Amino acid sequence: MAHSNAIRSAARAAFVHEGLPLIKISERLGIPMPTLRNWKKSALARGDDWERAALAVGVGAAGAAAATEAVIGRFMRQFQVLMGEIEEAGIEVSDKIKYMALLTDSYVKMTAAVARSQPKLDKLSVALEVLSLLSDYVVRHEREEAPRLVAALESFGPELAARYG
Repeated sequence: MAHSNAIRSAARAAFVHEGLPLIKISERLGIPMPTLRNWKKSALARGDDWERAALAVGVGAAGAAAATEAVIGRFMRQFQVLMGEIEEAGIEVSDKIKYMALLTDSYVKMTAAVARSQPKLDKLSVALEVLSLLSDYVVRHEREEAPRLVAALESFGPELAARYG
């Protein structure tokens, strides 16, 4: 199915200006993910790098601090989407915990790197590292408690986000 230039522009604008991940753009505009990936790849081949444009929009007039916050915001949106997909996936609880721990580990590493340039994020980094360590511990030593931990982490997530952003 051919899509109009207006739809392509709307997809690019959602990615660049709103910072939406492709999965959300797909849902919003009703465009299949492979089509969006092709548009993004095709645009890059023509010199229109959606990622770079999104970063430039994030930087704007506010400088590096705004760019860092934009990157974190995009990562957080993608983190939340992936966590939702893990929660809804029809997989064993132990696999959910493993995937959640891997995703949390990626987040901890990203926030640790950012914390060096943005000290206010240091507390968030520490909090997430503790959660990662706890998840790893439960998987290794308290496997029977894993379902309760998953439930607790799912309900605790909004409190952590509210406290540290």
